[in-house]
Amino acid sequence: MAAETASPFPPIHFLLNHLVSPPSLPLTPSLLISILSRTQSCIDYSLLISGTPGQRSEIVHELGRACEDWGFFMVINHGVPQKLLSSILDGCRGFFDLEEEEKQEFKGSHVLDPISQPTKITSIKTLAESPGLTSIPATHTFTPDLHGQVTSVPEASIPVIDYSLLISGTPGQRSKIVHELGRACQDWGFFMVINHGVPQKLLSSILDGCRGFFDLEEEEKQEFKGNHVLDPIRSGTSFNVRGKAFYWRIFSRFLYILCSTHLPNLLASEYSQRVREIARGLLTGISESLGLEGSYIDKALNLERGKQIFIANLYPTCPQPELAMGMPPHSDHGLLTLLIQNGIGGLQIQHKGKWVNVGTHPNSFLVNTGDHLEILSNGRYKSVLHRAMVNSKGTRMSIAMAHGPSLDSVVSPAPELLVSSEGDEPAAYIGMKYEDYLELQQSNKLDGKSCLDRVRISAKRYLSSAP
Repeated sequence: MAAETASPFPPIHFLLNHLVSPPSLPLTPSLLISILSRTQSCIDYSLLISGTPGQRSEIVHELGRACEDWGFFMVINHGVPQKLLSSILDGCRGFFDLEEEEKQEFKGSHVLDPISQPTKITSIKTLAESPGLTSIPATHTFTPDLHGQVTSVPEASIPVIDYSLLISGTPGQRSKIVHELGRACQDWGFFMVINHGVPQKLLSSILDGCRGFFDLEEEEKQEFKGNHVLDPIRSGTSFNVRGKAFYWRIFSRFLYILCSTHLPNLLASEYSQRVREIARGLLTGISESLGLEGSYIDKALNLERGKQIFIANLYPTCPQPELAMGMPPHSDHGLLTLLIQNGIGGLQIQHKGKWVNVGTHPNSFLVNTGDHLEILSNGRYKSVLHRAMVNSKGTRMSIAMAHGPSLDSVVSPAPELLVSSEGDEPAAYIGMKYEDYLELQQSNKLDGKSCLDRVRISAKRYLSSAP
């Protein structure tokens, strides 16, 4: 007797684990039928259609049990010839073997078209450079109410931090800057850093280098497409690889874990090291502004092994900027993000419930606070909601450097901030390992501060747990 051919279905060990031993037993058609019959999940269609009243009644009962217990069943003796089943599979295989140009002849634009294929998404850069482009595809359209109200705030209102005074000023100058840094984190979650010591030539070179990446052919960019949040290099359009929203941007993201660099060249490595020094200097001042030791954040969150992410963003010109979105409102994970741009604005931050345009300033860093600074400070310093808008006049490019703890650090409110002269203050956030938080945020929809809300302890929750 000829050996049976293994089933084309993947091994369903979850179905067999209490019926078959060992779990790796080959799943042949007769074995599968036997198992499904024993679990009352095999329906004999011939008995349902032309069996005796007793047989039909039994099959109806089995059909109901299969739907109730499994939501799945096998139908046998259905009357469809095996030759027809094989022919239809062969025919579909023939379609998939066609050249892409031939498949495009069957491309429909509506879900109810007689024949349709999944839409091929053209890259944003290619789309933006298409001659005569006057409108954007529906896949890249966002509702107008997402843009919200924008308020005009004098540029002098946005806090400015002179980094040179923080690092090498007199004691009085440094004390004043630490106070201003604390106020900026508390009132805005955002500030501008000047006199930081990074040469303008290096800033220009890193922008030019990233522009070179964006000018690569699409096939070359695909080599950098990672599938996991911790992949060393990732590139794409959506917020994450699972995202289905298509923003009017292209990004390239390089993960840089200190002591083990994945950055592709010395220029990027030098830039990352310089920016990292500034971030750690700012965090020293922020620690002091909270009444902690200057080295508190650095030591508590193991910044020697901290994570740094280099993110380059390209926002091409858009014929309908009022309908598109570069990046929707969100807060950043981590502690601080330092950003430079190519002289074309588009960044907006939320301040007192309204959106504020942030201008462009040569040789400066724009800095925003992240979720983990909010957690560590127990809410004293809020992570800021921000977004990227697009325009119809010029292509914007930005480079953001996000700085966070070591991946294995558990971030929770600093115990020293939970005790004051007025009594103990309850923790407003639960502790979570930074790597787990990063996975959580990057694997879900980008939606404001929804990830931070998952670790926030509500007053109701706190009171219900009180003795």
